Parts: sequence; structure tokens; C-alpha cells
Amino acid sequence: MKFLKALGKIVVVAILSAVGGYFVFDFAMHVLTGQGDEVVVPAIVGIHRTDAHELLEREGLYLVVENTVFDAVSDSGTVITQRPEPDERVKKGRRIHVTISEGVERMLVPEVGGQGVREARIVLNRSGLKAENVISVPHDDVPRDKVIASDPVAGTDVRSGADVHLLVSLGPENSAFLMPNLRGRKEYDVRRHLDLFGIGLARVTYKDLEGAERNVVVGQTPPPGTRIARGTSVEVEVTSP
Repeated sequence: MKFLKALGKIVVVAILSAVGGYFVFDFAMHVLTGQGDEVVVPAIVGIHRTDAHELLEREGLYLVVENTVFDAVSDSGTVITQRPEPDERVKKGRRIHVTISEGVERMLVPEVGGQGVREARIVLNRSGLKAENVISVPHDDVPRDKVIASDPVAGTDVRSGADVHLLVSLGPENSAFLMPNLRGRKEYDVRRHLDLFGIGLARVTYKDLEGAERNVVVGQTPPPGTRIARGTSVEVEVTSP
């Protein structure tokens, strides 16, 4: 019995020594490696990922990029979120998860020339752009309510959400003016003059007038002083060439 009691005491002492040794060893490792110490998480939002990495490393923490997103406010490579939050106390060796900005998303302005205003706006909106400013002007070649051009022009590299101005046709300009007096002018001079006003010669009738200067206008319809619009056709009588 005495032997068993002595053996039991030896076992208990051995167990206590082992447990105590473990805690001593664990404490020593924490002291030597720094593991288990608490540190305050620094604020890294708003600084570049390289600087954030160095700052965390000095505190015994590790930066982990969890996500990258386009951001209209932050420069590319900047930390825009972090987890855990700043000023939290964490163990050394903790991973700090961050979201990194890819900067402003950029895109090319699509071609919308020749499209209607509604269609052009749909195309621009689908591309992440806006078309809030529409300027309408007369145009002889582009049909009414169709886009003449955009500003910036198609193919320009712009930031997402940029406003694209649309120049839209009102159709041919119908400015009214008084019919000029064409009598006494040479036919070629009359044609050139009428072209400047967008007026065409619908018919030229040649008349053989004895003693008259050749190739000169002697009659016209509409008559001089008549109010006409661009696109009106004119008929003239001209002496024989």
C-alpha cells in the first residue's frame, strides 16, 4: 500500500510538472514571437494598398484583398473599405480584409449619328452615359429629329456617367425671303445665285428674240418681290444661246 501511495504521488507530481511546463513554454513562445498580443487596427481607408500593407505589417497584421470595384471618388489602388474596423483591438497575426478601388470606370462613346433622340438616349444609357443636353439646329441633309453628331464624338474615351451632348436636326431651314429680280442676268449667273438660296430651276424656256442679248433671262415665275421659302422651284425664260 505504501508503494502505491508513493507511486500515486509521483504520478501527480509528474502531471503537475508537465502542465506547468506547457504553460511556461506557451508563455515563452508568446513573448518570443509576439503571438497572442493585442494591437489596435490602424485606419487604412483612403491610402494606397502598398502603404496600407506596410502599415499593417508594422503592427503584425496582414492585408488581404477581398474585392476590387470601380469607384468614381477614389484613385485606383486605394483602400475603400476595411474589416475589422479601425481602432478595434485584435490579436497579432490577424488578417485585415479590404476592398480596393479600380478608379473611375471608363468607356468609349458609342455611335448614335442618324438615330432618333429616344434611340440615341437608350444606347447611351446602356453604355453608362447620359444625354441630357439636346441642341436642335436646321440641317439640309439629316432628317428632322435625327442625331447629326454627338459631343464628345463617337469613339472618345470618357468616364462612366459622363454627359454626352446631342446635336439634332430640325430638317431643312425654311427661311422665307423675297424673290429676287432675275431679268437681265445671264443664265449661268442666275443658276449660281439661286443655288445659294436653295432654290432650283424647275424649267428653262428658251426664246428667240431678234436683236436681244443671248442667254439672258427675260421672264420669271414667281415674279420679283414674291415671298418664297427655301426649296421653292423657279421657272425662267431665257433668250436663245
